[in-house]
Amino acid sequence: MPPKNDQMHGLTTLIFSKDDVTQALGLIRNVYKISDEIVLIDSSSKKNSKALQSELKRLGKVRYFYTVALGYPDPMRMYALKKCRFEWVLLIDTDERLSVSLHRDIKKLIGEASRDAYAIKRYEGVMKGSNSSNFTWQTRLFRRGKVSFTGMLHEQAAIEGRLVRLDDTGYYMSHNAAMLHTASSVYEQLYKFDRFTYQIYNRKMLDYLSKIIVPEMPIERTATGKLLLWALLAYENLGGKGQNRELTRLDYNTLYLIRNIVYGIKQEGLGGISKAFGITSKELSEFYGHMSGKDSAETLAISIELNRVGLIKYLGLDKEATIMRLNAKYKDAKQGIPLLVRLLKERHSKSKK
Repeated sequence: MPPKNDQMHGLTTLIFSKDDVTQALGLIRNVYKISDEIVLIDSSSKKNSKALQSELKRLGKVRYFYTVALGYPDPMRMYALKKCRFEWVLLIDTDERLSVSLHRDIKKLIGEASRDAYAIKRYEGVMKGSNSSNFTWQTRLFRRGKVSFTGMLHEQAAIEGRLVRLDDTGYYMSHNAAMLHTASSVYEQLYKFDRFTYQIYNRKMLDYLSKIIVPEMPIERTATGKLLLWALLAYENLGGKGQNRELTRLDYNTLYLIRNIVYGIKQEGLGGISKAFGITSKELSEFYGHMSGKDSAETLAISIELNRVGLIKYLGLDKEATIMRLNAKYKDAKQGIPLLVRLLKERHSKSKK
């Protein structure tokens, strides 16, 4: 362990990798000089994991940990934070890079005693070194003791402290357009658990707004957030919709469309809005099929628990013992989102006994 004084001013770069050896190594070399340590959480196949570890032997500062793949990295973030030794953490994906200015000044930024986290512009659709005009705010640089994650899909970090947006035009992250994923095709198996009561619906709507603007305080405390919440509650009261009732189909349609518009704008700017309608139609068709299926009651119960405690707490993924058990049991089994769905159902079955 580094001395406490060094921990206070040091930086851990936290990276998640899955079968992207070249990109992972490229990122490690890119952030090597600015990092006091690099924590790599890898979920690659045996072949790629071995190749990656072989290359890492030539480098210092990199601490490697294997975890089973659950389809996306968010469920493993609290476990990963416990592996970070330094107070400040830079969370960055293998298809992202810091701008030259941010790379140069990052140590100066974490030296600001009054700040606990930074929201950084991430430009989407970046190819050949040229930024598009489209960006979103990403909270990726923070004191690890001030942040928490629930493991829900594409979530922003929850910050207990002062969050500052880096408005300087030279400070940003770039996202390689060639590696953008399409959420509807990768995550559609999780959408069966998108069952909500109206109380959860209100939080979701505020969350989607937050993903676009990322205010420097919780969205519900801003004027825009308060106005939206007032409108949502007025709509529910006038329509006689109880907070604990499940959404009507009309409101599910609205929620899905707004979510896909947000993700469309994030990935492609205003051009992504038109695609959102087609994606929404496809997702809702499958979603309503699950609602009428034999496991409808089960998916609703799991959905409510996930939104109450978060996926990480529900499956115990913040515990070392849980991760070690999953690694041992499923290392050679089918992983990814099918495994995550299996774990959710197993956890629900145990809770009924």
